[in-house]
Amino acid sequence: MESSPKTMSISVFPSRLRSGILDSMDFHFFVASLANLLLSITYTVVSLFCGVYAIKLIDRFLLKKIDMEEELKKNNISVAIFAASLLLFVAIIISFGLRA
Repeated sequence: MESSPKTMSISVFPSRLRSGILDSMDFHFFVASLANLLLSITYTVVSLFCGVYAIKLIDRFLLKKIDMEEELKKNNISVAIFAASLLLFVAIIISFGLRA
C-alpha cells in the first residue's frame, strides 16, 4: 500500500497580518506617504512661482536697461546663468523658510 504524502499548510503570513493589524498600519503609512508627496509637490510649485516672480521683479525694477527675456532668446549664456542662479537662491531661501 502506498500512502499519500501529507500536505501541511504553512502560512507565509503572520497571524497579525491576517487579523488586519498590519493592514491598517500599512494603510496609515500609505496615507502619510501620500500626504508627504502632496506637500512636497505643493512646496515645489509654490517655490517655482516665487522664483519666476522674483526674476520678473528683478528684470523689471533692477535691470531696467537689460531685457532678460530678449537676451535669453538671443542665447546669451551669461544671462541664462544669472537667471538660473536667481532661481537657485530663491529656492534656497524658500527651503530655509519652510524648515522653520
